[in-house]
Amino acid sequence: MANCYNNFSQSDKAVAPNRLSKVREVPEYIRVIITTDSHGRKRELLIPASLDLDRPKRPRITFQNWQIDAMEQEFQNSPFITEEKRKLLAKTLGITETQVKVWFQNRRTKVRNAKY
Repeated sequence: MANCYNNFSQSDKAVAPNRLSKVREVPEYIRVIITTDSHGRKRELLIPASLDLDRPKRPRITFQNWQIDAMEQEFQNSPFITEEKRKLLAKTLGITETQVKVWFQNRRTKVRNAKY
C-alpha cells in the first residue's frame, strides 16, 4: 500500500498532506485528495486512481439549429429511436450515432423533468 495524496491548485483549497493530524495507508488504486469545504472543514475525497483528473475535458458539442430541428421532428414521432433510424439520422446530419443516441436520452430526461 502507498500514500496517494495529490493536491490540486490553490483555487481548490487543497491541504498539504504533512498538515494532516493522521495519515492512513490506502491501496495504490485509491487516490486521496484533501480539500477544505466552505465552512473550513477538511474533507478527504477517495477516488479511483485510474481516473485521470488532470486531463483536459472534451469540448462540448453544439448542434446546428437545423440538426436540432431534425432530431426534434424525429423525437415528436417517437421518443425512442430505432437503430436504423439512428444510423440514417446520424449520416444525414453529419454527426455520430452516439451523439444522436445521447441527444435522445437527454431529450427524454428533459421531458421527464419538466413533468415535475
